[in-house]
Amino acid sequence: MLNFRLIITLLLLLPFAIGAISIAPWIPTRQCDYKRILDIMKLKWREKIYEIWCGSWGISFYIWENIKNKIIWIEINFFLYIFCRVKNILKKQNNITFINKNIFKYNLSDADIIYLYWLPQNNYKLVEKFQKELKKWTRIISYVFEIPELKLIEQNKPTKKDLSIFVYEI
Repeated sequence: MLNFRLIITLLLLLPFAIGAISIAPWIPTRQCDYKRILDIMKLKWREKIYEIWCGSWGISFYIWENIKNKIIWIEINFFLYIFCRVKNILKKQNNITFINKNIFKYNLSDADIIYLYWLPQNNYKLVEKFQKELKKWTRIISYVFEIPELKLIEQNKPTKKDLSIFVYEI
C-alpha cells in the first residue's frame, strides 16, 4: 500500500512533470540576468509585457519594481500560479495580472513585448501563433534558446559564462 505522503508528493510533482515533457520545465530565470534582460527589452512607458510560462515571475516583478509597466503573467501550472499569487499578496504590488491558462487559448494581440523561457523544440509551436496574433514590431525576448523562424534583432551574451538572450521582432 502506498504511503499517504508519497501520494501527496506525486500529486504535487505531477504538474511540474507535465510541464517538463510538454512545453518547458520549471527552471526560473537566473536573478543575475534580470537587469540585462530589462536593458535588452528597451521598454517604453506604457508598453504591455507578457511573461509566458516562466515559473516564479521573478523577471516580471523585477520589471515592475524598476519600470512600473503593465505586466501579464500567464502560467499553465496551477501550483506555480497559486504560489506566485501568494508571493504577490505578500509583496503588495498591483501592476501584474496573473492568469492561469494555456497560452494557446489566450489572445496576445495587445502585447508589446513577450518574454519566454521555453525549450527549443517547443518554441516553434509559438511562431505560428505569434505571426497570426501579434502586431508588427512586437518584441519577443527568449531566454537561452533561439527561435530560428523569427527575425533576430539582437543576441546578447557578453561573456562565456553568461547565458544567451535573444531578441526577435515580428
